[in-house]
Amino acid sequence: ELDIDLVRLVRRAGGRLIMAKATGIDRDARLIEVEGRPSIGYDYASLDVGITSTLTKLPGFEAHGLPAKPLGAFATAWDAYLARSGPARIAVIGAGVAGAEVSMAMAFALEKAGRKAEITLIDQGPALAALGPGARRKMLAEIAAHNVTLRENVRPARVEADTLLLDTGEEIASDLIVGAA
Repeated sequence: ELDIDLVRLVRRAGGRLIMAKATGIDRDARLIEVEGRPSIGYDYASLDVGITSTLTKLPGFEAHGLPAKPLGAFATAWDAYLARSGPARIAVIGAGVAGAEVSMAMAFALEKAGRKAEITLIDQGPALAALGPGARRKMLAEIAAHNVTLRENVRPARVEADTLLLDTGEEIASDLIVGAA
């Protein structure tokens, strides 16, 4: 349910799907340089930029964290976590739109499952910085309404099995640490 059948989508749109690495784009000539083949001309192009949220530079994240993307792996891990019993202590790294949405969705699902939840949303800068002032205000109000604690302008320093350490020395106890940055 989380994947798009690109072959069908592209065929229906009358395009071509090319599964290769783009190494350059000449916008004036409308050409895409592709690894291992001649340049490809285009009228419209859509490129997969390979979005992930693995936070590879954050010590301990690969061993103890859960990337929010790709969605398939995240959904499987989330379903297993949601099926557990007892209180939930979650830290979400990255307070952009994706991190805010994931935090609120987790809070909603845990409440619906009857589990007490402590969810902390953390960002090294201001939360939702890419939004305009009005949209940002509304999203911040929704985050608060879902009882998600927001920590802005703090930098995660290290992920451990049950703790997120911040650069301030503060520890956030967490049995699930999600990377949405």
